[in-house]
Amino acid sequence: MAVDLPWLVCMLSATAEGELFQEPTTSACFDAPALEIEDAAWSWEYQVSLWSQYVWRGVVLNDEPVLQPEFFLYRGFEDGSYFGAGLFWSMDLSNVADRQGEVSELDYCAEWGIEGESATIAVGAASYTYPGSSDPSTVEFYLSCQWPQDLVTPQVELWSDLLQAHGFYLRGALLREFALSEHWMLCAQTWASAMDRNYADYNVGARAAGFSDAGAQLQLCWMLQEGLRLDLAVYASMQIESAYRDALDDPDPIWFGLFWSQEF
Repeated sequence: MAVDLPWLVCMLSATAEGELFQEPTTSACFDAPALEIEDAAWSWEYQVSLWSQYVWRGVVLNDEPVLQPEFFLYRGFEDGSYFGAGLFWSMDLSNVADRQGEVSELDYCAEWGIEGESATIAVGAASYTYPGSSDPSTVEFYLSCQWPQDLVTPQVELWSDLLQAHGFYLRGALLREFALSEHWMLCAQTWASAMDRNYADYNVGARAAGFSDAGAQLQLCWMLQEGLRLDLAVYASMQIESAYRDALDDPDPIWFGLFWSQEF
């Protein structure tokens, strides 16, 4: 499948000085730059990510390195709401599927959200396509809510695939950031998720409802200058439901990512 969104709802908690709050899942979206969405202003940013393998919601889609560029365009409004749209693609760096150097996945996303005094809520959709493959395209719709707190920031996401899986995926996470110095930040995250039997059957190959991937992330960010940063992240996850573990070759993946990103 594809990157994990929502991407802007995580970044609204951040500022251009370097605060992070990001996800992820392999999501490169949660590993994107910390954005400061200004009222009535258009902004855009790009990110280029190098991954040791491609893991999506605890499922290894490619156990060889991949390159994943992204592009986001967004605008904030005076009432505290925002709109954003993004483009993501994944390129195989190995010949594991006889597609070395080719784009194996191309995704589109759009999101609307509003930032309140105590929470940020977002709704959106993500379209997943697979150029040159017989895998069917699909669309997921999602709802996300985040409550920034002094100690940790809780976040809840609900995803629903109505075209192919005809099911849902629920994910809860806790995020925390640490300022190491003026230009260095460390982000930590832990998450757990669940899915219904239809979603599990389509994405995991096991027709059973239950708790799916749970894991943790550490991400080190180097703010080179305002709007420009370099990140190094390590992820580890495990499948909780025994039926999912039996269906997957590697139910407990560990993977790494290096990201270069810039905001304009």
